[in-house]
Amino acid sequence: MRRVTNTWAVVLAGGDGSRLREITTTAAGEVIPKQFCSLQRQTCLLEDAIERAHAVALPQHICSVVAEQHRRWWTSALEALPAQNISVQPNNRGTAHGILLALLRIERRAANSVVVLLPADHYLSDEATMARSLRTAANLAAANGTLVYLLGAEPEHPDHELGYIVPNEQRGDAATGVLRFAEKPNPEKARELIQRAS
Repeated sequence: MRRVTNTWAVVLAGGDGSRLREITTTAAGEVIPKQFCSLQRQTCLLEDAIERAHAVALPQHICSVVAEQHRRWWTSALEALPAQNISVQPNNRGTAHGILLALLRIERRAANSVVVLLPADHYLSDEATMARSLRTAANLAAANGTLVYLLGAEPEHPDHELGYIVPNEQRGDAATGVLRFAEKPNPEKARELIQRAS
């Protein structure tokens, strides 16, 4: 599948990354939000997410939402983006505000576009599968109008620090409805959710 020309990608990078503070704190005690960390790779997670966005959007349709207090970290990571594609929040106001800011700016420039939202703090080991999944979701959204598609990954093990998407039915790789979300369940509940899905 190819990129849809009216698709925009928004990389959300305004968070403070407090959950992984233990591993993103420098020896000098400075806490670096995880989206600006490389996790022992050549690029930081924000740069990886910008590259991921190229799977679904033309370069001029890739945007990012960042926080002013992180400017020293995102300036070089976003140097290839047009200035008008960078939305700078005065402070981190949460994910919903960041999404709204980006959507309002895109709506002014390209009404009725398909918008793909990408978190900047995800580490992926299989970028090719994610690229295919993003293109599939964007193409489905373009074909079906105003529907929202949510991508999830099957966990390798229970993790009570993550949220779980509970589908209303199992259909392999096909799109299905969402029954509910289980946000950061206890370890026993996380195991139960994984077993029910398999």
